[in-house]
Amino acid sequence: MSQLNYEQMIDRALLSVVKAALRHIAKEGTEGEHHFYLSFLTGYPGVQLPDHIKQAYPDEITIVLQHEFWNLEVAENHFMVDVKFDTEVPNTVVVPFQAITHVSDPDENFELEFNPKVGDVQAFEALSKAGAPKASESKAQTPERQLEGESKGTVVSLDSFRKK
Repeated sequence: MSQLNYEQMIDRALLSVVKAALRHIAKEGTEGEHHFYLSFLTGYPGVQLPDHIKQAYPDEITIVLQHEFWNLEVAENHFMVDVKFDTEVPNTVVVPFQAITHVSDPDENFELEFNPKVGDVQAFEALSKAGAPKASESKAQTPERQLEGESKGTVVSLDSFRKK
């Protein structure tokens, strides 16, 4: 019998929880001050971010899904969302689920940590070469699902959440 990679199996199971949460947010949105943090490796195969954001965050970044996000789409291996970084124009971000390092929903007191080195990196390299959606293929670049009480979004570095 070959070795069982329990860490990989647990990460896949927990990523299914993240997918379900994102699907719920895509359908229902967020209410009031409810927000959802997603941290991921910016250099992971298949991650698509604006170049200036990749340069500013060469290793890891956290995006916040709260007021200013649009067109959240959840696929089997990745999610895609339009967010505002430091401009008034939304940018499309594509993130393979295997690139995620940390997920937090403070309103629900829920938090998960992942080891992105665990998993099938080759599958995501193939995905990025053979069919990962391009940011330019996003639906509309204009806000379609704005929430009341909208405030400016912020990019938060994962370092601000780490215990020192």
